[in-house]
Amino acid sequence: MKDSAATEIHEASIALLENPGIKLDLDCLGERLLRAGAAEGHGAEVVRIPPKMVREAMDCCPKTLVLTDRRGVETRLSARSEPVFWSCPGMFLYRGGAHRPFTSRDMADMARLLGRLENMQAIFGMDQVKELDAIAERFIGKVTGGTP
Repeated sequence: MKDSAATEIHEASIALLENPGIKLDLDCLGERLLRAGAAEGHGAEVVRIPPKMVREAMDCCPKTLVLTDRRGVETRLSARSEPVFWSCPGMFLYRGGAHRPFTSRDMADMARLLGRLENMQAIFGMDQVKELDAIAERFIGKVTGGTP
């Protein structure tokens, strides 16, 4: 991708965070963002994040990240690195003619399947959101200057 196209996509993404904004499922994050300068959006749980706040948060992020897979192979990620392939199995599953929530057992099944794919870099599950609440709160606290 040319730098000009990447910049255009980046700027459009930042603009979308402000208008229309994003819907947050965790009230504590929305409240903290509002206190830090974000604005309420036009729908329930929608927060509009101004570009300045997005850029300040991005300045807190590392410029590179090293991931190590289960075989010990390291992959260095940066804005210029090759794309990597991640899978996030959905929150719901259609199996056996029924639509139902995704479970930890389903995650294990998907991990076994996806683990056989040669180019799969990471597999993570959405059914573990409760475990991520504290991590997300600490990150938002750091970005907004607040405390968890």
